[in-house]
Amino acid sequence: MAWQGFASFRPDEAALKAAPFPIVLGAGSEDRGTYYARPSVEIARRIGVPWAEFPGIHMEFLRNPQRFAAALRVLATQLHSGGGEVPESWNR
Repeated sequence: MAWQGFASFRPDEAALKAAPFPIVLGAGSEDRGTYYARPSVEIARRIGVPWAEFPGIHMEFLRNPQRFAAALRVLATQLHSGGGEVPESWNR
């Protein structure tokens, strides 16, 4: 089979919608509007989940893990306090 590249990739939207855990898609603020950030916006729209903009770039968690972790913690807190279902470990 010849390499088809990412252009042929299609996420399983039904499986994502049926996930037994919360899904939030996002991208880095410095990547806004770029071709590799746009799919997360569209997939979030299609499966009806929140989309979040994180500080920094794609893979900011490698460049500045503390900054990324702080933003992720805020998001997790918002999900938890918003009454949504969250993993039990978040309740500890």
